[in-house]
Amino acid sequence: MMNHFAEWRDTVIEKVAELKRTDKKFRFFGARKHRYTFDAPISIAEAEQFEHTYAIQLPAEYKYFITQIGNGGAGPYYGVRPLQDFQAHYVHHEVELPAMDLHKPFPAHYWLNENETRITKEIVQQSVFGTMSICEEGDGYNHLLVVAGDEKGYIWFDGSVTDQGMIPFSMPEKERFTFFDWYESWLNMAFDELF
Repeated sequence: MMNHFAEWRDTVIEKVAELKRTDKKFRFFGARKHRYTFDAPISIAEAEQFEHTYAIQLPAEYKYFITQIGNGGAGPYYGVRPLQDFQAHYVHHEVELPAMDLHKPFPAHYWLNENETRITKEIVQQSVFGTMSICEEGDGYNHLLVVAGDEKGYIWFDGSVTDQGMIPFSMPEKERFTFFDWYESWLNMAFDELF
């Protein structure tokens, strides 16, 4: 698996460098903020300390990204958030900080069975359980990485700031996206638009 991860890392770094060379005026959405640069990676020990503190295990693809490529920076929309900003979406769910609910399973069933469930304020507040904000799309919309529960390792779109609720991040060609899938999707969109 590590060879696959290393190949993925090399491809990402190469493609982001090509975007930076090509999009000098930062025309692609969000590029003015992240400028196609990565923040410094954190150490594996720092990532493991985070896991110990919050009693979770980070999904392998995300952990690899923040320890081998960058702890935030170039990525979808306004970029990948640094690990320490994982609670940025809590404000839209009226959850008081500091919340320590990363280890609690993400209640995907509330959203996947929306027609059968009456969405209450309590359910909306519990929706942050087991999730980390990894990206802001703008206007309060967030992309979440699920770190606990049946959807662990998948990206969800959080449109709770309006009436959109939460849905799995998907595209016509794929129903569920892991971190690598999600990041590659952004790279592909950027290349399609700029080249």
